[in-house]
Amino acid sequence: MKKTFSPHGEQRTAKVGQVLVTHVAGHWNLEMQQHSMRQTQALVDELNHKGPWASVVVVEKTLVTSLDVLEAGRNAVAQNPSMKIVGLAWVIKPDVEGYGLLLPRYRAMYEGLIHTQVFDNYSAALHWAEKIVADTPAAGDTS
Repeated sequence: MKKTFSPHGEQRTAKVGQVLVTHVAGHWNLEMQQHSMRQTQALVDELNHKGPWASVVVVEKTLVTSLDVLEAGRNAVAQNPSMKIVGLAWVIKPDVEGYGLLLPRYRAMYEGLIHTQVFDNYSAALHWAEKIVADTPAAGDTS
């Protein structure tokens, strides 16, 4: 019998226009990443229905997680071509645990898939995400 761990970590998610804003905290494990995907699926479906969208992820306390979690996050975008996400902004302050060591992994996580940027404040990240969405033509838009 295969045993799994309970989800480790926390999240709060809300929709701001065509931007999915998620605050994450704690040492996430793969079970939390999967739980997060299930918890946000209805919002993602709604955003996909309306057109291009972006995500802002505010990381609180720590960047420390397993490589499986980072890989699963990348795969969620790479293996779902119907997802209309066009950008992801990380909000990571320099005092977050693991900043110096893990920041390059977070910066490169979605490389080659979507626009990604790291900010140290929420307002700048949200503005960037809204601009990425506004600058992306909707499917079928030929203007």
